[in-house]
Amino acid sequence: MDDFAQKLRGKLGKYESKYAHRPIAMILKVVGFSVLELLAILFKSLKKTYPQKTTFDNVKFTVCFELLGGYGDIVVVANYIEKFAKKFGPNIEINITSDRQLTTCKDIFWGKSYIKGIIQKKTECNFCAKIILTRYPIIDYIDKRSKKLNPKLYDYLQFLFEFNKNNPESYDWAYPFDFVATNRELLKGNTRTTMMDIGGRIGVKDSQFRLMYDENAKSILNKYGLEKCSFATIQRGAQASAEATKIMSLQKYNEFTSKFKRRFPDVKLVQLGRADTTKLENIDVDLRGKTDANELKATLDAAKIHIDCECGMVHLKNALNKGRSVVFFGPTSPDFFAYEQNLNFRISSCKVPFCEWLDKDWTKKCIAGLEENRCINKIDIDDVIRRIVEEKIFD
Repeated sequence: MDDFAQKLRGKLGKYESKYAHRPIAMILKVVGFSVLELLAILFKSLKKTYPQKTTFDNVKFTVCFELLGGYGDIVVVANYIEKFAKKFGPNIEINITSDRQLTTCKDIFWGKSYIKGIIQKKTECNFCAKIILTRYPIIDYIDKRSKKLNPKLYDYLQFLFEFNKNNPESYDWAYPFDFVATNRELLKGNTRTTMMDIGGRIGVKDSQFRLMYDENAKSILNKYGLEKCSFATIQRGAQASAEATKIMSLQKYNEFTSKFKRRFPDVKLVQLGRADTTKLENIDVDLRGKTDANELKATLDAAKIHIDCECGMVHLKNALNKGRSVVFFGPTSPDFFAYEQNLNFRISSCKVPFCEWLDKDWTKKCIAGLEENRCINKIDIDDVIRRIVEEKIFD
């Protein structure tokens, strides 16, 4: 009931702003939401009460992880899955599924022998347990008959189920649940990487997952004259939008590329990203839309440093042998998302340390009502260049 109440409060906030002058529409929305929640509770109850299979002939404890979120989210949760495999193996079998990120999952878990398969959600088989994973692990179901296969794992999954039940915000994500969860985990001393390891039972201490890729992909370096030179990669974009609040303005990016090339004329600047993102000034090699997943990994791996906002490519660079990045932070928290080897920049221009998911429109506009996002667009580019020089990145 606490879970339903928490979700309802979140919905009421949305309905209040959208249907303020349409009370009947608001009532219908509340009723519709309540009915759907009732059906979901009944369905989950049935799944947990009755076995998922009419026969049970498993030899191994089969687990399916359903992964949500974008590229960066999946790179981060890969730390948890890898530790999970080491903690409870070898008598387990792990499969990955995703509704919209199946190709991404294949790219990230390429070469990982502990992954049995990456399967489409619609062809999902019956498993001993299924875990939905984005920020917290959410137990979707556990087959009680599987306990005999791996009692230690079964008990751990029951522990997670109790956590979900007692912490309703762990069942949901986005507004306002991620804001609440981030603050709670920061108070505990956790980061985006370690927050999934509830109670520290898996042993996720920091980001230890390492991406693998086909060595033949390094041929792209030779193709674009990067094999024997010093270069930095740069991107301006995050997920579907190049103008999100977490991305520094085009003017500031071009100020950076200009001053970077003035200070490091012999270092090539290589622009990465989707083909539909805006080309930056002072770019030596334009690889927007020209790399496949393996070539992207190979290029990032060879770069001396990567320059970006807080987004998926920064997580990729970190997962390639803890590669370093220059990261421009805006609404998201450096304390929560940053990697210690990176050069992380953010201006503390607001009364709150971060505003990610404080409002449902945080990606579209500054919550403080400012025309420009000062937290990211007031970053001193001269200070950024000075820090790169001090770190002797290209010496």
